Amino acid sequence: MGKIIMFLIGVITAAIYIILYLVGNKKYQRVAAAVRDDVFPIKDIFVVGLLTLDIFKIKPEIKSSKTRRKYTELFGKQYVEFYSMITVASVISYVAMFIPVAFFFGAMADMVEMIFLILIISVLLPVYVIISIDDKIKNQRNEILMDYPNVLSKIALLTNAGMTLREAWADVAKSGNTKLYIEMRNVITLINNGTPEIRAYEELAESCRVNEIKKFVSVICQNQKGSSELVYIMKELSVEAWNAKKTVAKMKGDSAQTKLMIPLLISFVGILAMIMVPIVANMNLGI
Repeated sequence: MGKIIMFLIGVITAAIYIILYLVGNKKYQRVAAAVRDDVFPIKDIFVVGLLTLDIFKIKPEIKSSKTRRKYTELFGKQYVEFYSMITVASVISYVAMFIPVAFFFGAMADMVEMIFLILIISVLLPVYVIISIDDKIKNQRNEILMDYPNVLSKIALLTNAGMTLREAWADVAKSGNTKLYIEMRNVITLINNGTPEIRAYEELAESCRVNEIKKFVSVICQNQKGSSELVYIMKELSVEAWNAKKTVAKMKGDSAQTKLMIPLLISFVGILAMIMVPIVANMNLGI
């Protein structure tokens, strides 16, 4: 493939990308802004993928129950469909962004192989995002375990002081903004919207798939009326929770987080490409 052809393809694909971005930005800017950037990097370009899905009338669905459970835990049950769409849109957007770059670099180096190399790099980014979801879930579970003892102690204290379980729950839910507190507020919202209390608490156990939370929810469901026995059980659970928190804190202190190989590989290949392209281009000019 000649330099001119590769360059022209690069220009055409770049023009298509810019048009998709401008049109998509007007239509889907708020949707992209709502995406969690701690999970999906460079979320602003997702408007390209969202517009592409709209043009071709594609409606992504998660059929795997395992993946659905992961998305429920990480994003919340109500956002599973939204993030299944965002996942597909992110892949389209990442690849579309790299296609013009691949052909421009291919033209500069006069190497078709360079095109395939850069396209492989573009695929590694969404693969990294999908793989990193497991790490995000693990970190989120640790965060829940760190918050859980405080939540349990506060609820036990308030119910012992005379509050009903629902009143204590609502009061504690307002005192934080991490995953556990957010899911607690969702429980209150579900109850206010007419969902049976037991079912609302079970939703918490599904969204926070931590054994301690499941045990807590089980205790609440068995002692809904807020009896003195519930306060006593929660005090016992609180002792267990503080011990679990100490274990998590010790594990964090003893082991440094190991960096993922995929982002390192992407960086390495990217740097290698930036170094090699000018060298190869100069060699071709010299010939």
